[in-house]
Amino acid sequence: MYEKEQTRSFKKNPHHQSNWVYDQEKDVFLCAAGKELHFVSEKKQRTEFGYESTIRTYQCRECEGCPFRSACTTSKYGRSTQVNTTYQQYKKKVQERL
Repeated sequence: MYEKEQTRSFKKNPHHQSNWVYDQEKDVFLCAAGKELHFVSEKKQRTEFGYESTIRTYQCRECEGCPFRSACTTSKYGRSTQVNTTYQQYKKKVQERL
């Protein structure tokens, strides 16, 4: 993923979750249109090798009438994204080492 994240097309894609702003205090993501994706649910997931991780789901409730909607999502319920907190922690450690 590191090589892909260094490309210009990845960095300039406003609809990719890693390019959004995360407000830790409010626990929301801000999409390219400035709309908030609020925390909806959390679940534990275990891989076939026994690793356990936490998946947090965020969803936007303001997609109706958004100029980016057709490029951002095809869902009739609005844009949602999932964040694997365990993966994010490992990824941060690796980036610090690089």
